[in-house]
Amino acid sequence: MSAVKKISPLFKQKYTSALRLSIVIPCYNESNRFPILKNGVQEFLHSHRSYEVEIILVNDGSADNTSSLLKRFKNDIQLEFPETAVKVCDLEKNQGKGAALQEGVKTASGNWILTVDADMATPLTQMNDWVSKFDAIEDSDSIYIGSRRNKNSQNSFLREVLSKGFSFINKTMFGIPANDTQCGFKLYPSALAKVLFRKMGEKGWAHDVELLYKVRKLGYRIRSLDVHWQEVEGSKINVLWDPLRMFGAILKIRLSRWFY
Repeated sequence: MSAVKKISPLFKQKYTSALRLSIVIPCYNESNRFPILKNGVQEFLHSHRSYEVEIILVNDGSADNTSSLLKRFKNDIQLEFPETAVKVCDLEKNQGKGAALQEGVKTASGNWILTVDADMATPLTQMNDWVSKFDAIEDSDSIYIGSRRNKNSQNSFLREVLSKGFSFINKTMFGIPANDTQCGFKLYPSALAKVLFRKMGEKGWAHDVELLYKVRKLGYRIRSLDVHWQEVEGSKINVLWDPLRMFGAILKIRLSRWFY
């Protein structure tokens, strides 16, 4: 395994006014839950913020009318919030959540990139609470990931058991110091995100493990921040079969040669 030189931190983020945020939202067959996505984005854009925002909506080859809904929503946002940049990316065929995020990160122009799930299980307004914590952070050589293990999150018993088991495996196999690797609410310095997502072997649900493994190998810190989280109907995850598929994927990640 060849040594990888640590990427220089993007900037010393001591002041929230320096934040220019790109929000990447992967979408797959979201027509039934689209009102939830729409309301979540609008609520966030109506909230008080001290930073610039860019919204990037990525259609992951949906078989329904998600693509047209996103394009219409883009026009609505730009009419109501003309100061907000909005991009819609279309993947021709379904490739997986990791691939959708990869496309969104590639086109992002902010100096921080937030990834968030389309079901808004963690509301976008959570970001405003996170920003208030940045004043105490001395540098930006970290990524921040949402932790659903707190009194403000509502997890089913089965999800809780699976989450704890998955976290134990990740700590044992990869040394990832996080209790909740799979929460979709993650914040990256842009320079780091673009390198992490540029080459990805895992494009499905286990992509988080690959990314966090690379973050640790590069010497960056992984910090967990609490989030509000509530399970939303219509989840694309099969809690019985997908954990088995994910375990197979992380074995592949662990056994493969790690490189960029």
